[in-house]
Amino acid sequence: MAGEAPATRVDQLDSVRGLAALSVVLCHHLIAYPAIWAAYTSNNHGGAESLAFSPPLYLFWAGHSAVILFFVLSGYVLTLPTLQGRQPTYLRYAFKRFCRIYLPYAASAAGAMLGASLLWRRATPAMSEWFQTSWTAPVSRASLLAHALLVLPFKTGDFNNVIWSLVHEMRVSLVFPVLAAFAVREKWGWSLAGAACLSLAGCVVPQLHWRLRFLTDYGLSAHYAAMFLLGALLAKHRAAIAARLKTLPTAGWTILLAAGIALYGSEGLSPAARLAQNHPFEWLTAAGAAVLIACAASTAWLRAPALLWLGRISYSLYLWHLPVMLAVIRVGSGHLPLWVLSSSSLLLGLITADVMHRLIEAPSLRLARQWTRNSPSPA
Repeated sequence: MAGEAPATRVDQLDSVRGLAALSVVLCHHLIAYPAIWAAYTSNNHGGAESLAFSPPLYLFWAGHSAVILFFVLSGYVLTLPTLQGRQPTYLRYAFKRFCRIYLPYAASAAGAMLGASLLWRRATPAMSEWFQTSWTAPVSRASLLAHALLVLPFKTGDFNNVIWSLVHEMRVSLVFPVLAAFAVREKWGWSLAGAACLSLAGCVVPQLHWRLRFLTDYGLSAHYAAMFLLGALLAKHRAAIAARLKTLPTAGWTILLAAGIALYGSEGLSPAARLAQNHPFEWLTAAGAAVLIACAASTAWLRAPALLWLGRISYSLYLWHLPVMLAVIRVGSGHLPLWVLSSSSLLLGLITADVMHRLIEAPSLRLARQWTRNSPSPA
């Protein structure tokens, strides 16, 4: 498919990204409650409670599944320029990724550290153990340096624990042109074999020594690079996949979508998978994400303006919702009911994401476009 004409933008994928980001937000607001966190970390739940961890209900707050979907979707989007013959020089590409990922991240990291510096002494005894791991100490020089560098292994949960995924996103982005070229040139079987080798290496390396088992260590970047490669394969064969989906009867399309939802939400059945501790299990999630991405292109309701807006602010929402939640609950704890604080945090998180998208993210993207447009073309 490498020689086909450039495809138009698929707006539905923006909506998919927005819905996935919203599921991360809902997940974090729910596991802030001690009872839900206790159920989230074990299989000791039954009755109606167990339904919350089963597809399709778990789909709405499948936080870790959403991160896997982000990786697959990034591979998909980053491969399109290569397929369409408009891949920029590596310097331009790297600068665009720096503007896209790092600049909005740096602003959110500064905001989270400022909040932690001001509020770390405020006690929140009614919150879950997971909630208590953030904003428990002031900013140190070591943590400031680690957050500034981003690509080195470091503990990401002190101020804004969602940034663990950005460590891998940034690392894989720096080498992704090689992965994209491999996916475009090789047959799909070889590409899947390459993804399997990357994933296997990434899952085995952390077992060699306990120091390699942190969520931001290099071994896991290889594993998550395999998810990017899966997205690249989806992009390469998108026309054939779309044509095949159009020939499916309604029943067949429904069964396929149900299978994708079941696979994507299957981590709800495994506490280790929900906690990002069962990495081979993530391939079930990745397979489900691939099916959902493929089906999204022909789903008209995903073009709804509200969903497109959610997709537009999705990265800012992912970056800012947790600092907002930590600040709201730490300030209001003991003064207002927790459900009021959670509801306020959800609304304020969406507002903050829209503002930060306008103030930080959109100008960063414009900077990337302006620099790459004004830079001299390669000979």
